[in-house]
Amino acid sequence: MTRKPSARPMSGIYAADLHVLRLYPDGLVLSVFVKPAPRPSDGEVIESWLRRDEPRPLVRRCHYTLDGSTVLLRLPQGSPLNDEPLTLHGTWGADHLVLNVREGTQRQATPTRYTALWLARRAGRSARPR
Repeated sequence: MTRKPSARPMSGIYAADLHVLRLYPDGLVLSVFVKPAPRPSDGEVIESWLRRDEPRPLVRRCHYTLDGSTVLLRLPQGSPLNDEPLTLHGTWGADHLVLNVREGTQRQATPTRYTALWLARRAGRSARPR
């Protein structure tokens, strides 16, 4: 993970429609597509099964890079439906990510808002975003 010294690492679970991302402070990302699309109240349930130490089928792994409020991640295999690589690049805030999603060799990226469903807190506590 690359980041400016002033940037705090991201940690939490974010979702946009069917796509769920779990980000860890060390830069690990778990990516999975789920049906039905998760609601904000589903964050704690997703946290209970989407874990780095419990590999599951169809969960993709990658790492993010962070530069201030700019985040970049590349999934070598994106959606299980087409296996095209996904590149996600954008900004992050306290309770959301706005990522430009580019699939495969597409030239145009689609801006997508990922809403926080669950945020990791220091000292091992977790919480739903307010």
